[in-house]
Amino acid sequence: MKAIVFINSKSGTARAHDEIRQYFADYGLSPEFVDIGLLDKSRDKIAESDLVVAAGGDGTLSSVANAIFRSGSDAVMAVLPLGTCNDFAKTVGVSTDLEDAIKVAVDGKVKRIDLIRSGDRTILNQANGGLSGEIAQEVEEQTGKKGVLSYWRASIEVLRDLPRYNVTLSLDGEAVDLRLLNLTVANARYSGGGIPLAPLAQLDDGLMDIVGIKDQQLLSLAPVLPRILTGSHLDSEAVFYKQASSVEIHSEPVMPFSVDGELDEFRTERFEVVREALAIKVGDEVE
Repeated sequence: MKAIVFINSKSGTARAHDEIRQYFADYGLSPEFVDIGLLDKSRDKIAESDLVVAAGGDGTLSSVANAIFRSGSDAVMAVLPLGTCNDFAKTVGVSTDLEDAIKVAVDGKVKRIDLIRSGDRTILNQANGGLSGEIAQEVEEQTGKKGVLSYWRASIEVLRDLPRYNVTLSLDGEAVDLRLLNLTVANARYSGGGIPLAPLAQLDDGLMDIVGIKDQQLLSLAPVLPRILTGSHLDSEAVFYKQASSVEIHSEPVMPFSVDGELDEFRTERFEVVREALAIKVGDEVE
């Protein structure tokens, strides 16, 4: 089996390089290591590989998934969650323990999953807009670093003046007008370090999960927050929830987004599911 590992050699994940190599050697494999910065120039390497491994955080995983999809390769993707949040890894049942993650990469089941197309990119995990996007921008402006402490500092700053958005959603052609604080377009379940914003999301059902937190005062929002943390919020009157194969969003004002951890902003954007777009290794407990 020919394997390639994409890793950020300039980040802390580079320290895991030798450990990753040794664990793969235990299975008789000697993967090629390529810096994630060379991903766009690695189409031929991806096409020639049986296994393409993304070692890093959710942004790295998303970039590698997008590269495999765009290459048209039949390569199977595997994830080594070395980031801060590692939200997508939770959905596919991959542990942050490196030895366990490599066991899944080598011996795990192969599952074909959907991706979400947005413009010229694909989304592996989630696009989170409004309050989530504002917080992500604030984190970037404050420190440029992601982490729990930075996230909570940014949250306090943003919550002083809750952003509100007038949003029209066209869900498989059916229009809905909403006033929202937050909007999630989800392929997978978790965001923000394990928060199940889209607890019913399935990677292979041909649908994305759209979750909106409706406009309300901070005191009214308080009872909803514990339910979000436990994934029991979808039936709350404060929450809008639908599934669709496509959604077009129009927002006033422009809504900031964190798309698989990368900052963006949209006034109008279309998202659509691409069925069975990617083959990926998953843990035993994932059906």
